[in-house]
Amino acid sequence: MASPSEVTDDFPCLLRSLDVGKEFIVEESGAMPSGFCTWAWHDIYPAVTGLRFGGDYPWIKRME
Repeated sequence: MASPSEVTDDFPCLLRSLDVGKEFIVEESGAMPSGFCTWAWHDIYPAVTGLRFGGDYPWIKRME
């Protein structure tokens, strides 16, 4: 199994620029936020789109 450093060397956008607690704001257009990892965006985009159109995920905190 590859170590985390080996994986991040191959895929530089993963884990390197994300700190615990870092937030990204998705604008109304739904475009990927600046500085966000393209691979990660691809994975979460369906959930983000659901939230944009009124979806409700119990583990997501809504900004009031």
